[in-house]
Amino acid sequence: MVPIPEEGDFVEEHAWAWTEVIRRKKTSSTTPIHPATDSGKVTLQLSEDDVLPEINYWSSSLYGYIMGTNPPWNVVSGYLKRIWKNYDVDKISFIRNGIFIVRFKTVEKMKEVVKPGHFMFDNKPVIINEWSPEVDLVKNNVQTVPIWLKLSGLDLKFWGVACLKRISALIREFFRYDEATIHKTFLGYARMLVDVQVNESFPDSIQFKDEKSKTRDIKVEYNWVAVKCTQCNGIGHSKDQR
Repeated sequence: MVPIPEEGDFVEEHAWAWTEVIRRKKTSSTTPIHPATDSGKVTLQLSEDDVLPEINYWSSSLYGYIMGTNPPWNVVSGYLKRIWKNYDVDKISFIRNGIFIVRFKTVEKMKEVVKPGHFMFDNKPVIINEWSPEVDLVKNNVQTVPIWLKLSGLDLKFWGVACLKRISALIREFFRYDEATIHKTFLGYARMLVDVQVNESFPDSIQFKDEKSKTRDIKVEYNWVAVKCTQCNGIGHSKDQR
């Protein structure tokens, strides 16, 4: 039976352990690293072998953030685990300023998540991208974002798939409808997800001519509008919200 050490014995054993580490370092045959000097400044050139293990480790990862908000990390983690519970998530880590990185067990599972690429948190777009060693983990490289919008005042004859797609194209690229619009269970407005340019204006109405050349004016509402900061050019906040 191994005796339980007293407090003094633990400190002595701990001190011996560090002494052994130092001794082994002194007697190690590992070739020391001597950084080069350039104009008096110390420089160090890393090799591919130095970084390859981490590149391989994160190769099945995506990174992203929630545009327009920065919830607590545990809320974001719980949300990501829930929406990707069937995609073999291995690790969720947080980097800075609301940016997260998610590692999957396989590259294939990661690509399955990235392919559709349209996720929303509290009606705000979740921006995700496939990670690569050259990627710059910042928020300001977004050009387009998915946004849910509502088209109010549509006559019943305009609720067909072909009509709605053509009408929504007046704003931006169409992605999908919500369930109530697809099944026509609520006809107060048509709700759809579209891809919009963050630097473009968001019209509050659109016009088109119907089959009899009558001009129709349709009201447009957005669940969320991309705000651009005039100070840092970032997306999702104004100058006063920084």
